[in-house]
Amino acid sequence: MKKKLLVFIDRNDIADFLKRNLSKDFEVTIAPFEQEKYSIKDLLKYSKNFKNYDIIHTSSFFIPAYLLYRNKKKYGTKYTITLNGLIWKELEDYLPNRMLLKFLAWRTLQKLTEKIFAKADHIFFVSKSLEEKFRKRYRGIDKMKLSISYRPLQKISKKHLKKDHRIEDKIRFITITSGKFKEKAEGIKEIIKMLEKLKLEFTFDIIASAGKHEKLIKEIIENSKIKEKINYFGEVDTVYSLLKNADIFIYSSKLDAFPRVIREAKYIGLPVILIKSPDIKETVRHNKTGFIVKNSNELQDSLNKIIKDKKFREELLKNSREEVINQFSELEIFKKYKKVWEELV
Repeated sequence: MKKKLLVFIDRNDIADFLKRNLSKDFEVTIAPFEQEKYSIKDLLKYSKNFKNYDIIHTSSFFIPAYLLYRNKKKYGTKYTITLNGLIWKELEDYLPNRMLLKFLAWRTLQKLTEKIFAKADHIFFVSKSLEEKFRKRYRGIDKMKLSISYRPLQKISKKHLKKDHRIEDKIRFITITSGKFKEKAEGIKEIIKMLEKLKLEFTFDIIASAGKHEKLIKEIIENSKIKEKINYFGEVDTVYSLLKNADIFIYSSKLDAFPRVIREAKYIGLPVILIKSPDIKETVRHNKTGFIVKNSNELQDSLNKIIKDKKFREELLKNSREEVINQFSELEIFKKYKKVWEELV
């Protein structure tokens, strides 16, 4: 008899993949769930039946994970979690503004989070650096229940892939970030500081999803010396088209786990330049699949190699795309999940 698996997930392509590839071994139920658009009614509908499943997985935190923790205490249903980012940063949005209430709410959330992790049967992290941060913050996490499992790449149409890569007289840089976190806005400032020192013609496209720090991003642009070279798009539906039309993807952030946008840029066919950050060191092998730079001189040297050495550029892009395909194949990633779930039930 097949074991029953319930999965809270926020991407339809992953849901379809799970159903196709796990249906031989599990009776799979998908619970579509977006943290910022959750319906308490829908969650409660699923939670009434939690006890009827053999194992439940969530890649959304905090509310679904808390319900799974409560259910396990009562009925013993096993659950696993995928952690995609620094949840203590994400939870800040839900805290009250008054200092005392904020402190008390934070202490409560911290304690509940520790309990959720302690009861979880397995925790998947999307990067090694994220796992390291969680181990430092939550010292009670059982090391035997942890593993690294990168998130699979979003499906990208072939029409958005660059077939050749010729850089004309004016370079078109592009970055994608979020207005939700101050640290990401500061990453934009870091990029602009470096671009201001370049002695070449360029434009810089910025795509930024909505959030409370979007205003800060706009202020950084307005106060920069190169504001006339910057195209600010905000949140758009044409991300892949804009990436395809760019020349170089450049990225900086003081807060990240394993940015999906870097993988997407590599897969589409853009050279990737990262401004040094310990949190994104796993995404690029310097001088092999991209560049990691820490100042404007290193940025200029990297650009010279990309622009002037066609053979090097072609090899870089080939290695970069192959790395994404091999490292982030859905099949390989979900083999890890399947193995854990089978062992648990």
